[in-house]
Amino acid sequence: MLKILNLFRKTVKLDETEGGKLGSGGYGFVCKGIYEKKVEAVKKILKEHGDSEKITKARREMEEHKGLDHENVLRLLYVDDTTNKDFTYLVLELCAGTLTDFCGGKYKGPMLPPDELVLYQIANGLNYIHSRDLVHRDVKPDNILISISTPITMKLSDFGFIKKVGSQETFSQSGLKGTLNWMAPEMLEILNSATDETEELPRGTIESDTFSAGCVFFYFVSRGLHPFGSLVLVPSNIVQNNPMQFNSYKQSN
Repeated sequence: MLKILNLFRKTVKLDETEGGKLGSGGYGFVCKGIYEKKVEAVKKILKEHGDSEKITKARREMEEHKGLDHENVLRLLYVDDTTNKDFTYLVLELCAGTLTDFCGGKYKGPMLPPDELVLYQIANGLNYIHSRDLVHRDVKPDNILISISTPITMKLSDFGFIKKVGSQETFSQSGLKGTLNWMAPEMLEILNSATDETEELPRGTIESDTFSAGCVFFYFVSRGLHPFGSLVLVPSNIVQNNPMQFNSYKQSN
């Protein structure tokens, strides 16, 4: 217990101006912290008392993530759910940046391996997740991390939307999850046609992850371009199967 208390006593101030804050999302934020005398990433999740959906999401993320053990999946090192009545802390391995950082020229870490190895590692991590009968549901450049240790490896992260799939590699949907510009066309079509929030949604498939990964591959190889064009046009172009940036890229190369 003393070790865990020391973890949060020594945590860098959660102040972005001091470099402690690494990122944020709808369910919490990530900062640097000390765990077993080593700097790691600490995800701080607000316990939403009375909000069953958020509680379920946080629990699912912790339980499923704890069972994942692969070189191309971000490691969950420790979960502390008792130190603070308002927050749950997930201790994660610290990484050097994201694929978004790299393609946006903000990455300051070690040199990445050759492009083909980067793509293989992303696919390898996603294949492992699927082999565990899970679907990620939010594959995007922000969720592809770059290890800080060498040899450099790519790691899938953020399992807030992860879900079990059935024997037919499908899963039930109580609502669409993910990030709009990286969603598969079948998901966007459901979103566009939905008129009744109580209407039962069709079952999803792991192929939605595969589509998102393909977009991420192009984004990386092109160093920051989305295959379906500028961000405001992406959703409609995906639904219309109009990969305008991909076609333009092919012609110029």
